Amino acid sequence: MTYLAMRTRIQSELVRTDIDGRINEAIISAIRHWERERFFFNEATTTFVTVADQEQYTESDGVPTGLVKIDELTVDVNSTTYPLTPRTYSFIENIKNSTSYTGFPYSYAYYQESFWPYPIPNGSYTLNLSYIQRLAEVTLSATDAATNAWMVEAEDLIRLRAKSIIRIDVLEQERAKAEAAMMAQKGSTALSIMEDSVLQGIQGEVTKRVQTGRVQPTQF
Repeated sequence: MTYLAMRTRIQSELVRTDIDGRINEAIISAIRHWERERFFFNEATTTFVTVADQEQYTESDGVPTGLVKIDELTVDVNSTTYPLTPRTYSFIENIKNSTSYTGFPYSYAYYQESFWPYPIPNGSYTLNLSYIQRLAEVTLSATDAATNAWMVEAEDLIRLRAKSIIRIDVLEQERAKAEAAMMAQKGSTALSIMEDSVLQGIQGEVTKRVQTGRVQPTQF
């Protein structure tokens, strides 16, 4: 589904054709709400290689942009893979200032969209990163043909939430407000029963896929 197709369907379901801009805003808000959660299509893996005596690793070194959550970072040393222990940036800075040395890294910090492995690498080591990624965004200024996995794999989830946002914030429908309040009392972050039902279905698929290994997201 494209940006235009989703907007058109929401217009039809709400029987409103005079609030295009607000529907666009609601679609973006819906994506931003769910993009920090794990779904089978926003998991990803990548690798980047250290350089001797280089402390910080950024996008120019192969670190992905749009990193939402780190699942694991490992290092390959002499044909063996070891997990790196996550630390705070202040921890890395303090230990580096007191006992700075080089070697193969066994810990790291992620700060300012950069990785800081420690000990400071003394050579080339492959770092393997598994993470949740922020997909190329469908923005307010995107073309009508814009699409990504949120508009395809999670179309129902995003459309239903966007529609609820319009019903609550724009049309101020009491029934929609009451349903959202009921979902909050149940501990769900969904705004409607239908959105919650779709969410459970997608999460069930995530669980099944995790049992057989992490799946690369569809590329758009």
